[in-house]
Amino acid sequence: MALLKRSAFWIVVAAALVAAAWGAWRGYRVLTAPASPNVPVAEVRHGEIRFNVYAQGTLSGGNSEVLTAPMVNGDTLSIRDILETGSLVKPGEVVAQFDTSAQEYNLKQAQAALAQAQQQVLGAQATAAAQTEDDAYQLIKAQYDVQRTELQVRKNPILAAVDAQKNDLNLAAAREHLRQLQQDVASRKANNQASIALQEAAERKAQSDASTAEANIAAMSLKATRGGYMSIRENMRNGFNGLAVPVYQIGDVTDPGLAIAEIPDTTSWELNVTVSEFDRGHIAVGQAATAEFDPLPGQSFSARVKSMGGATGPPWNRQVKCVLELLRTSPALKPGLSAKVIITTQTLPDALYVPSQAVFGPDGANYVYVRANGQFARRPIKVLSRSESQVVLQGVRAGDVIALANPEQTSVPAAAPAPPSAGAPGGGGQMVIIR
Repeated sequence: MALLKRSAFWIVVAAALVAAAWGAWRGYRVLTAPASPNVPVAEVRHGEIRFNVYAQGTLSGGNSEVLTAPMVNGDTLSIRDILETGSLVKPGEVVAQFDTSAQEYNLKQAQAALAQAQQQVLGAQATAAAQTEDDAYQLIKAQYDVQRTELQVRKNPILAAVDAQKNDLNLAAAREHLRQLQQDVASRKANNQASIALQEAAERKAQSDASTAEANIAAMSLKATRGGYMSIRENMRNGFNGLAVPVYQIGDVTDPGLAIAEIPDTTSWELNVTVSEFDRGHIAVGQAATAEFDPLPGQSFSARVKSMGGATGPPWNRQVKCVLELLRTSPALKPGLSAKVIITTQTLPDALYVPSQAVFGPDGANYVYVRANGQFARRPIKVLSRSESQVVLQGVRAGDVIALANPEQTSVPAAAPAPPSAGAPGGGGQMVIIR
């Protein structure tokens, strides 16, 4: 058993030595052999590098005036008429008109109740006035009866005892009647005042209902308070139709208080841009950008990143919304215009760069093959930045010729030298060579 273990050990050692010898011999062959004419090469270039993110954007106004559906009683509001996005409006112009049928019915009901309440107030006031006149007459009559019986009581000394007692009883009865009448008059006066107040309260309620209905009818004509280009909001109440959320249109219903439209401030335009989550790490607030609008070919507008949102969407297509502030304006700009947006995420004024296929090795241990004296030698480098087509690096010199394929491989297909600049802009971050 010991003999078998020693034999296995020496076999492993021998195999390791053979592998090391083979690797050394192969490296020697690569270093000493002349460079294969089939190995494609490129030169290390020097210049200014810009890393750009390309995206599509939609124009909207900053500090927009938002117009909302009126806060009226009822479940929903129906849109009877509405302007289209991009319409030019003046202050006071109607942007959207809601169906007022229910409010007009409420107004007629309130007006009828108001007329009835006004008549009831007049009736209560007339009844109270008549009662007051009658009570005044009854009080005067009762007071006269008291005075008359008091005069009769004065004759008691000369009258028979029976007659004198009768006069005393009549005076007590007259005084009691006057006292009771005074209480009844006060009670009827209070009742009349309460009845009038009740009818007046009903009148005020009917008046309030009529005023509310009139105000609701006026509010259901959504008017612009300042001039500008109209932008109609998406109707989130109708949901997602599979492609995009549609904007409000005639016949749609909405809830009170929801935003229907907005009038952007044309002195502070904004671009709503969506980029991939991969590019999110390269974009920061304040970075410079340019925008070219499809209806305005040849015109470039400077912008800068104003804010960044969070990532949304499925895991295989995560998107990030960001807002760009337009640094100059034009009368030709309108809300909703689409634009091609270029966000410059990084600028390297003095950089060395090579095609991406010239860099080999895992991250953190990258190297290139530099040609010298007709041979390729492996040289470690440091990658500073990378795009799909170019790599910015350290460890080589401008003008060095490097291999675009691994020269240690036995068979290398023939290829033309790679171009020194990046490809055309596409999705995601791209490197742009500034000569």
